Amino acid sequence: MLRSHFILTCFACTILANQNHAAAQVDERWGCEADLQYTGKAKADHLGFAVDSGGDWNGDGKADVLVGGGVEGASGLGEVRLYAGSGCPGNPCNVPFEPPRTKLIFNNIDVHAGAFQWGTAFALVGDLNDGGLDDIVIGDPFFSNQNGDQEVGRVFVFYGESHTTTPVNTVLNPVNDADVIIEGTVEYGWFGFSLDGLDVTPLDDENDLVVGAPGNVENSGLSPLPSGNVYVLEGSLIASAGGSATTLSLGAVSYSAGIAGDRFGWDVARVGDLGNNGIDEFIAGAPQIDLSNSFVNVLTTCSGCTGFAKVHSYPATTAVFTFSESAPTSGELSGYGTSVAGIPTVNGNNFADVVIGAPYFGAYDTSSSAPLRTGAVYVYDGRNGVGLFGGAIFPEDPSAAGEPDPAWSGSMLGWSVAGLGDTDGDSKGEFAAGAPRFKELPGAMATPCGTIGMNGDLLGRVNVYDGSNGSTLLARYRGELGGGKPRMGWSLAAGDIDGDGADDILTGHVGYSPPSSPNADEEGRAFVFFNDPCCP
Repeated sequence: MLRSHFILTCFACTILANQNHAAAQVDERWGCEADLQYTGKAKADHLGFAVDSGGDWNGDGKADVLVGGGVEGASGLGEVRLYAGSGCPGNPCNVPFEPPRTKLIFNNIDVHAGAFQWGTAFALVGDLNDGGLDDIVIGDPFFSNQNGDQEVGRVFVFYGESHTTTPVNTVLNPVNDADVIIEGTVEYGWFGFSLDGLDVTPLDDENDLVVGAPGNVENSGLSPLPSGNVYVLEGSLIASAGGSATTLSLGAVSYSAGIAGDRFGWDVARVGDLGNNGIDEFIAGAPQIDLSNSFVNVLTTCSGCTGFAKVHSYPATTAVFTFSESAPTSGELSGYGTSVAGIPTVNGNNFADVVIGAPYFGAYDTSSSAPLRTGAVYVYDGRNGVGLFGGAIFPEDPSAAGEPDPAWSGSMLGWSVAGLGDTDGDSKGEFAAGAPRFKELPGAMATPCGTIGMNGDLLGRVNVYDGSNGSTLLARYRGELGGGKPRMGWSLAAGDIDGDGADDILTGHVGYSPPSSPNADEEGRAFVFFNDPCCP
């Protein structure tokens, strides 16, 4: 999830690990060694800005893939591309297979103010209308309506069964082709900034929808600054609407922490059934980060505040758990709550757990008092809300990995997170975190993807952690050379894309520029790393 990083499948069950995948061996691969890849086609396409997997749009038993980009492309429109899940294609090792055909393209042909954010929030959300196939929702958070209400945002719903016979590579116009369009009602609310599916109505056959609306803190001109909101909409009411509707007309239940500038709803995710009552809980983050310069600054208008995340159980508006983290000693916020996800139980107690990213947290600061923003992630027990693994999980000890401190300086571990089912055979879930600004150190180092230049490269990295202890790395995926700032790990999702029963990693390489792009045009790319690699 950026902003849909969660599995819609198999929370209550244990995914059997592939026995060929040894738990003690770290799966260490570079981007050019991925199993599948998807590449942007135009300048500043930034494909991979957001990704999602886990749902099965076409009913073939494999998790399908959504990849978004184009947020700053020449057209400024952006698009979301749907690809069918795929197994090992039989291509040579170290040559990732690029699926030649896109199942569908959701293109923002309906131009409006703020359309450049189309393609940054979407999700495969399960079956909202009991139509037999999983559905897709796409957020358009900066949409301003015809009444002059600014940046209320909206969400487009596409039912799976509506497009079973649609030819591949079909470009859909959301305004004309969406089954339902849901508009926000709060000016500068950014309804649709984050999305996920869940089930809060166990007595019916429809899945439901949770939508984040963190609000425009930088440019709204409002005083006091808006607080974020999260909305839960029942699938049966969405299905009954047909055409267009608003959050109010659909009877959405709204959640807010009521803190000015908190960004509550920046990321949302299904957690799972914590109360053993058939109702899914969800988590929403409130990182208070500054969207206008998210690589450098954090919001400073909320003096003394820290980021937080809340777990809620529909329809009650009182939080089940509230998680927070103290600001670093420098007084700057850590971005705690920038990313959130649910994890199948990591401690074997049959309760789903949660992982929260804090990408601006400073650690391994051995040379100065300034925060290095290495980032950190936190994992909590879904049964009682207690923190696990001794608190913050920082990047692996640089000395142990043979990488001095500067390698992790500014890496932003936790900008994206995802939960996975069991992949190493211990009946406990795993979790992953992206560090999109991890810099491979200079020195003309040779890699399977080419030679890193003397100035180093911001290739990015994704770590997959063993859920049984939170420290052992099961996998370390590194970016591919291409332009000066490829930034793998910008977005992250998990799902069983190859259909072998174990979850795979899907990650965005948002700033990637292929060798054929002489000006580092940042077409972007997304990679899939199978749990059981095609080329071990």
